Amino acid sequence: MKAHLTRRYMFSASHRLHSDAMSEEENKATYGKCNNPYGHGHNYALEITVSGPVDESTGMVCNLTDLDSFVEHEILDRFHLQNLNTVPEFGQAVPTTENLSAFIYDILQRGFTHAHLEKVRIEETMMNKRKRPQTMTPTVETTTLTSATFENLVREILVRLGEDPAREGLLRTPERVHHAFQFLTKGYQQDPDTMLKNALFTVSYDEMVIVKDVEVFSLCEHHMLPFFGKVHVAYIPNGKVIGLSKIPRLIEIFSRRLQIQERLTTQIAETIQKAIQPQGVGVVIEARHLCMMMRGVEKQHSSAVTSSMLGCFRDEQETRTEFLSLINHRNGG
Repeated sequence: MKAHLTRRYMFSASHRLHSDAMSEEENKATYGKCNNPYGHGHNYALEITVSGPVDESTGMVCNLTDLDSFVEHEILDRFHLQNLNTVPEFGQAVPTTENLSAFIYDILQRGFTHAHLEKVRIEETMMNKRKRPQTMTPTVETTTLTSATFENLVREILVRLGEDPAREGLLRTPERVHHAFQFLTKGYQQDPDTMLKNALFTVSYDEMVIVKDVEVFSLCEHHMLPFFGKVHVAYIPNGKVIGLSKIPRLIEIFSRRLQIQERLTTQIAETIQKAIQPQGVGVVIEARHLCMMMRGVEKQHSSAVTSSMLGCFRDEQETRTEFLSLINHRNGG
């Protein structure tokens, strides 16, 4: 009995479609956006159909491990996340999906001997979205999201944006983005309680302590775009104070994470309250959000103000008013 088996694989690549045999106008008319001089990215769905008699002992046309291993090492490793214009197979050919399909067919025809090759089909996903039809047989991915390197994930993003990660200006972008995010999210590796524990001092002072105009930079967790501004912190001691330099350090630890301004404000206040049990804590943050300024509503001069008041700052209007008056004094208010 002869049976057919179809396997589906996903990979991404970029290309520029351009034929030296045509004029610039003809190239643009023929290839459209794929004639972009900077390249154009796609995800590809590769379907490979093989046939043969069904083995009585395994119930299979061929060992799927053999097929998957061959495709991964001979095809996906060759084309995935590559600029097809630089792949040797396209040295004299335009890197169209049709030529790509023909090259893959030739590779399988020459190298895969465990079953008869029936068909190679490639779907070019125009909107750069991965699609998995429900009627398909099991899908094989070359890597998982958790096993891929940070740099490879950035390259994938570049391809999905329609860029060519192999062009000069983007060659080191994945590495640079990785280092940038390591710095911008380093707060996840830092413990605010441990940091404060080594900077607590016993005093008899019981008046308001204010550290104001501390610059803050963080990333909005909704769009991973920056927000930035000033933080003002005040507390009234109850036998202990925090070393003044540790207040900006505390702000830094919480801001170097994916954040929302409201939570950042609360985390700073509650950590101080927990560390020294003061009579009260007040925190105010004034920030501007690029997710509002450069996208969405695009309001360039808007800012967000959040506050967290604990203890006497919440219960006593006079204390709260004094705090707000002192932090506004910088503007002559």
